[in-house]
Amino acid sequence: MANSQQYDQCRGYQEMKESVPDETKIDHFLTFIFQSGYRTRAVPFRRLGFTILHPMVAWAAFQHLRRLPVVKVTISSSDRGKALWMYDSRRPWRLHGLVTSYLEIPSPLSIYWRGSSRHNLRTHTAHAKAEGYQVELVNSPAINGVIAQVTSDKGWRVIPVESALLRVGGTLDDAICVGVFDSNQRAVAFHVGVQAGNVLRNVWSYSSQRGSARWLCFSGFIEHASDKGVRFIIEAPPWALTGGNKVFMRRLGFTPARVRCQRN
Repeated sequence: MANSQQYDQCRGYQEMKESVPDETKIDHFLTFIFQSGYRTRAVPFRRLGFTILHPMVAWAAFQHLRRLPVVKVTISSSDRGKALWMYDSRRPWRLHGLVTSYLEIPSPLSIYWRGSSRHNLRTHTAHAKAEGYQVELVNSPAINGVIAQVTSDKGWRVIPVESALLRVGGTLDDAICVGVFDSNQRAVAFHVGVQAGNVLRNVWSYSSQRGSARWLCFSGFIEHASDKGVRFIIEAPPWALTGGNKVFMRRLGFTPARVRCQRN
């Protein structure tokens, strides 16, 4: 088993006391479990070792997950192939009916924008529009071009989105994509997901600009998702997200839940 130094990647673990597992300790524990480099073969052993070293926090975290609400999504047999993110038993620590972040789209959609919890979203969306940005639905043939424009502006290697879509069971024809464009009609942000039944799985989003464009992009995304009959938007578990992404998703209203599928 790896020595204890391998478990010091997440800040604050050395000082974790087992006697009283509070909310912060549980959050640290789950963050390590979800973020600890799942691409390496040693991960199951590292997670097991970390759990053995912190049994009381592990038990408290398990009880915390059990208390999360159950969200039932509707996916027909014909749409099951578009929802590998739900059924992929090779990655049970990511989704697979265990736990994820979700956002329920209310009806009417106008309810979503109300209240102090959406202040940041309303404010940044208005700022982006005032700065001349526009959000538009991107049709299938244009999706790769929009993504290439945004990523190349950051100096990234252009990666076709098809590979990311295939991992969750989708294709370009299944994708819902919006883009944010500046006054010169240059793409500065995108958000793409795959719909299966009444649920939509986020696949990839990015903005090459700091500021409000990212907020406007999500505003447009949720509007188009609602138009297509989406009731739930699914994202990775909150503990799998890092830094600003975790804060951003929380401000949009994503909360943790256990996802269950009911077939229609």
